[in-house]
Amino acid sequence: REAMPDDLQTQIPPLMEMVRALGITLLRESGVEADDVIGTLARRAHAAGLDTLIATSDKDMSQLVNDRIRVFDGISGRMLDAAGVLDKFGVPPERIIDWLTLVGDTSDNIPGVPSVGPKTAAKWLTEYGSLDAIVARADEIKGKAGEKLRAHIDQLPLSRQLATIHCDVPLDKKPEDMQLGAPDVGTLTHLSEQLEIRSLLRVVEEATAVPPVGAPSGATGNPPTDEATSAAVPPAPETGAE
Repeated sequence: REAMPDDLQTQIPPLMEMVRALGITLLRESGVEADDVIGTLARRAHAAGLDTLIATSDKDMSQLVNDRIRVFDGISGRMLDAAGVLDKFGVPPERIIDWLTLVGDTSDNIPGVPSVGPKTAAKWLTEYGSLDAIVARADEIKGKAGEKLRAHIDQLPLSRQLATIHCDVPLDKKPEDMQLGAPDVGTLTHLSEQLEIRSLLRVVEEATAVPPVGAPSGATGNPPTDEATSAAVPPAPETGAE
């Protein structure tokens, strides 16, 4: 990956301070992909019987979706369960790795196969069942896309490796340790004024609002849930291939 721009680098420390002040546990692992950390926590939460919501617009996270893990795309406002993944990508969660291997993803440096877009990849996977089956019968695939597949077949293992989220990262924290805490109102007020973030001021106001008489406890602000939530940077735009 290219080095982070300096003007973005300077925004990281106040962002981390803001996250902590919101009561959100901040987990950083040196030398490990953030996707792998999220995947590991999500799988551990699933094993513990916890429902997990991953907030991200990254396509590769859809491979984690199952009966207890969902993905929320904050840009589109769309919530993806297994049926939602199938509707969006044309393949179920267990085929997202194969789909990304063919289509590629510039945001994650996955090269994919030129001329093979989302629709073509979904069509092949529906017809042949898996990426391995597509490779085994590559000579049967006609047209320009078939030619491109055969020409780039040697790079598919690399694309598959890059598309795979590893869920076995050794972490000190467990999902149970990631519960949402109470916001630090003083720090949030200071940051909202210092950084001129009006939306953060609203969060402070909600957190400090006095509930109406008779309202149930915790009726103001955003109450903690049992869901483990993570965020990611929006992906690069789709290519024009189908």
